[in-house]
Amino acid sequence: MNSRHSFLLPFLLLPLLAWSAPIDVPQPAGYADVHVYGELKNRLKLNFDRLEESKYQPSHLFLSMQESGGWPGDTEGRTILALVEDARSTRRQPRYLKEIIRQLPAHLNASGYMGPVIERQLNEQQLSGNGWMMRGLAAYADWQKELQQIAPQYYDAEGVQIALRTLKSTVRSLYLPNLDLYGRYPVSLGKRPKNAGGASGTTVTTQNGWQLSSDIGCVFIGLDGLVDAYRVLHEQAPADGLTAAESKDVCQVIETLISKFEAMDLLAVKAQTHASLTAMRALIRYAELTGKTRYIALARKRYDLYLHNGMTENYENYNWFGRLDSWTEPCAIVDSYLLALKLWQHTLDGRYLSLAERIYYNGLCHTQRRNGGFGLDNCPGLASHTPLLQVHMPEAHWCCTMRGAEGLSEASRSLVFQRHNEIWLTAIRESEMTIRLEGGAFKFGVSTSYPYVASTRVDISSNDAGLVTLHLPVPQWVKSFKLMLNEKVINAKAENGFVTVKRKFETNDRVAIIYYYDVSEEPAINPRNTARGARRYFFGPFQLGCKTDSPVEMPQNPRWRREGALHWYVDGTQLDLTPVYHEMNQHIWAPGSGKQQILF
Repeated sequence: MNSRHSFLLPFLLLPLLAWSAPIDVPQPAGYADVHVYGELKNRLKLNFDRLEESKYQPSHLFLSMQESGGWPGDTEGRTILALVEDARSTRRQPRYLKEIIRQLPAHLNASGYMGPVIERQLNEQQLSGNGWMMRGLAAYADWQKELQQIAPQYYDAEGVQIALRTLKSTVRSLYLPNLDLYGRYPVSLGKRPKNAGGASGTTVTTQNGWQLSSDIGCVFIGLDGLVDAYRVLHEQAPADGLTAAESKDVCQVIETLISKFEAMDLLAVKAQTHASLTAMRALIRYAELTGKTRYIALARKRYDLYLHNGMTENYENYNWFGRLDSWTEPCAIVDSYLLALKLWQHTLDGRYLSLAERIYYNGLCHTQRRNGGFGLDNCPGLASHTPLLQVHMPEAHWCCTMRGAEGLSEASRSLVFQRHNEIWLTAIRESEMTIRLEGGAFKFGVSTSYPYVASTRVDISSNDAGLVTLHLPVPQWVKSFKLMLNEKVINAKAENGFVTVKRKFETNDRVAIIYYYDVSEEPAINPRNTARGARRYFFGPFQLGCKTDSPVEMPQNPRWRREGALHWYVDGTQLDLTPVYHEMNQHIWAPGSGKQQILF
């Protein structure tokens, strides 16, 4: 467990699993079937509250081309998506979302999409921004379809028509003209200036009929939105959606952009990690629609590249590949988290879930700020001349605050997956579930003190499904565990990250699991940006850091003494390590605040 490959592992070398049809993999539960409590519920609430403040209300949301910084549709689309995701996970109705949808048509151009009308030149930032708009509108249509079944009093028929109409006009008028230009998208650095761009990208050059961004590869964010639009128009507007010829052209655009992504040397061009991870998500979702599973293999290969070259020492991200002195971005942290969950879904390799947990606690949660929004951190290591993790920017209110909503929402929905009469509890959170299996409903609640104290209980409320196979997670850092059914110990062995109980569960049955693990020492992720022999320390999913203004030395073979829930002391020293995870600490806000040494 102390070797590099114990945790980042050579994912590239793992055998790729085959399946007969993409649908025959475990599926996440419905949003309405999972109720979370505790810290995740609070994070969702505060993010939702932030997204209903003045900045995100209809009167301020719609931006001119200049106000958007050259990203038409980006702010609006991300906000729609975020409000939908927060609403689906909390079952709280957004105060302003319906009005945002009503006002949208007045802000579209004459061809029915965001920004200026395109003729014979494509702007990758405009495709990216409209990609977010398509993702938001697709999510709105999906959510309304759910509401029509479970809460028809909230169903917005007019809003669904606006969403579908805008999806169709964006696909037809922005993406389908100029089909020849997609094959000309530059995959090398070409005329782009090296190391250009700030926290928000800008158009830096024109080449091959493309206006290119300092966020290298951001066109692939548009690809992700196009996949979503293609799916929803076929599912919800089959009669008046895309024609057969248009559908064929959409697939041509998607697969041409995928081929460009495959051909791009992400390290050589210093591609933006967020755009690259978004492309990987698009690959998997397109494979799910078409059955072309080679795209999942490509996503796995590219994700392995990211794990070893794009991920920081606390599971955040370098904003660009190869720019180790840059900053992190929760947009990419969310994407890396979602990808880990998706790749587990398609491989059932438990190591992806352990990775997802580390990303959640040490990356995503560390960047959520006291106001519910999400901000940027530094990238500890040699290039930035510090082993200390600290705030780079309080909040990226124009992008990351919205993207954080999808990460938190997916953390809620993806707590449980199901297939036939099998249930996988993929992470441990305070929650209640109603899972609809082949034989009927299976209801249970999870109470836990994990990860502070690794004791968890699953209480069965009712079971109409008959024989059920329940898989409970056993993360990589667990040395041993005790499994009990109705207070009696069961001898069981963990396989591929899970331990299994198969039974005709009865009301009031109780399954309990206790994990045993200690502080672990693990090597740095990126040897190109860390000193030889650099070490990191963990307690389960929690990464530990020392609060200090200047680097301190860690003795070899430290002996640990835990005091309370949050402090680990090193015997014979003054060193006190605490988790980098925090529940929106009030003091982690200003640039340079929240300093913790995480590399020793």
